[in-house]
Amino acid sequence: MKLKSYLLDDVEDEDELRACLEAMQEEVPDPLLVTVYGVALAKVEAAFIARKIKKIFPDVHVIAGCVDAVISGGRGNSRGVSLTFISFEHTELKLLVQHEGQSREAYGEELRAGLAALPDLVCVMVLWGGQMNALPAVISEFKQPFFGGLLYDITASKHGFIYADGEIIESGAVCVAFCSTEMEVMLKVCSSWQPIGPSLRVTAIDGPYVVKELDGMPFDQVYDYYIGNVAGESFMDKSLSFPIILHRNGRHIARQLLVCRKDGAAEFGADFELGDVVQFGYGDPARVIYDTQRKEKEISTFRPQALFLFDCLSRWLLMEGQMEHELKNCRQIAPSFGFYSYGELIGAEGDFSLLNMSLVLVGMREGSGANLPQVELNLDEVIFARHQQFLAHLVHLVQVTTAALELKNDQLGYQARTDALTGLSNRGAIEAAIKGALEGGRDFAVIMLDVDNFKGINDNLGHDVGDESLKTLAGAIRDQIRAGDIAGRWGGDEFLVLLPGQDIRGATKAAERIRQVVRGYALPDGSHFTLSIGITAYALGDDELSLFRRVDKALYAAKSQEGKDAIVVR
Repeated sequence: MKLKSYLLDDVEDEDELRACLEAMQEEVPDPLLVTVYGVALAKVEAAFIARKIKKIFPDVHVIAGCVDAVISGGRGNSRGVSLTFISFEHTELKLLVQHEGQSREAYGEELRAGLAALPDLVCVMVLWGGQMNALPAVISEFKQPFFGGLLYDITASKHGFIYADGEIIESGAVCVAFCSTEMEVMLKVCSSWQPIGPSLRVTAIDGPYVVKELDGMPFDQVYDYYIGNVAGESFMDKSLSFPIILHRNGRHIARQLLVCRKDGAAEFGADFELGDVVQFGYGDPARVIYDTQRKEKEISTFRPQALFLFDCLSRWLLMEGQMEHELKNCRQIAPSFGFYSYGELIGAEGDFSLLNMSLVLVGMREGSGANLPQVELNLDEVIFARHQQFLAHLVHLVQVTTAALELKNDQLGYQARTDALTGLSNRGAIEAAIKGALEGGRDFAVIMLDVDNFKGINDNLGHDVGDESLKTLAGAIRDQIRAGDIAGRWGGDEFLVLLPGQDIRGATKAAERIRQVVRGYALPDGSHFTLSIGITAYALGDDELSLFRRVDKALYAAKSQEGKDAIVVR
């Protein structure tokens, strides 16, 4: 495998383009793929360059696109056109293109079938413009690694295109499938945005890329309240340092704010779902660079022959003059190329993520890499201005304070829902659970339990023994019900158990287990206490009052039986 990049200063300079192609004939004589990423590249220019390339390399695949910044030779550039020539010894490529006007469903089926039919599929590079369409569902079905970037984002009023072997795609995707028995791939993601502040829930959206409300309030009001405003600062400046952090599948994923609309909603470069939990984030440039260099050191041990880089444009803007530190190690590891994107994609083993504000590193090689040299890298200590150091300390203070407040709130919430003596749910919590079960309209059963002759236990053996008997009963209930059942203290010596999805028969079995366990407990004087139990199940038309009345009557009937220690169903 061999990769070589060339940066054109002037796309209209035919002499420079000719010199580039002649050099590539010598250095990469049989390329299989050429990528052309250009800042302000026009469709006609992309087609012109592609024709010149195909004239010399007729069998090569040519992909081109307009981007805001390129990565050529491991260096970021905000101008020019990057041409990268890649050859393989043991790999074949297949391009799967979403055609203009093709529906999401049709493309999804075509892509799924196309990938499934490829022998020795190793990985897939995805380049897209606009929205993801059918890609996530398809990607999640494959174990092979997927990676790529969003060249332009139509939600941010960006207009671009992708050129793929003579076809222009204005809103769609190109998947480049790598098929080989010799190729190996390693993927790394660099992010390091830190969540700070309160956890908030997405309560209103306008499609997957627009958040209208957080915790029931317009997005712009929530953002301004917590982040504040500084005179002369643009919305983009603020959003670069304080993005939104999405909590999803155990990960913290940064989401880049692109536009704040007049109606208070915010447009993003990647998706949200109703009910998502988010926090604000902070971008510490020193931490971001350190994490990037650490991941670069990890990928260097893989000994790649080439590095594909998909770096978020927001990182370029945040780093300002420090971009040299972010990518310099890539140049030592292997020939590197790519572009600055509006969204990054990574997926493997069916686990798919659409990212913002991240750098995706893809190391690729043919063979084991045993004959390739090992590069030794050092981690730079990047020194930033004093105000950035101050911000890092301030963020640490906010994080620690927030964690302490959340712990305190959790403790208070637990206390508000829990019976202090038994540790079960209190009456308010169990009432709320039954109300929710009624609103859900699904089958459930309810058990009400009462300690027989509890007053006698208190009077003859003392209130301490009475309390211990209640705690013993609570433990028996916990041990004999399912994980999804909810038990609570109804009041005094009465307890109530909600059994979602359970019928009378199942509830009776659970009640009998509890009754038998309790009968085996001995009080200090050697005697035993027993239970009276009432059981009922949800019936169509039930409300809270009718349900409670029925189970209470069942309990009363059980206590009315001679000797008590009985179970009655109503």
